[in-house]
Amino acid sequence: MKQATTERNERTQKKQGYPEVTLIGWAQKPSYDKASHKLYWAREYSVEGVPQHSLNYDVRVLGRNGVLVMSMIGGMDQLPMIEANKSKILSFVEYNPTHRYSDFNADTDKVAAYGMAALVAGFAAAKVGLF
Repeated sequence: MKQATTERNERTQKKQGYPEVTLIGWAQKPSYDKASHKLYWAREYSVEGVPQHSLNYDVRVLGRNGVLVMSMIGGMDQLPMIEANKSKILSFVEYNPTHRYSDFNADTDKVAAYGMAALVAGFAAAKVGLF
C-alpha cells in the first residue's frame, strides 16, 4: 500500500499540482467481525503542507453477491469518535434477505477469486499478483 501511494504521487499528485500524500501506517489494523460479516481498518496519512494527519477509515460489508464499500475520511483526532459510534452507524447497514452473506449457497453461488487481504489492499494489488 505504501508503494501504491508513492506511485500515485508520481503518477497523478505531482503532475496535477496536488500535495504529496504519505501513508504513515495503520491507525487501526484490519479486523473481521464474523457475526456481521464486516471488515474494518483505518490508515493514517500525512499530506504535504497539512499539519494534522488524516484518517481513512474503511469498512467492507460482505454480501452474497458482492461487497458494500464505506469510507470515512477525517482527521486522526476523529478516530475515537468513529470507533465509539461505529456500531451505531453500521447497524443501519444490512442486506435484504437472500442477499446477505449468510444466505450464500455453495451449490449455486460463485466464490470470489480474491480474499480479505485483497479487500484491504485493493483489487488492483490483487490483479497484479501481490497476493
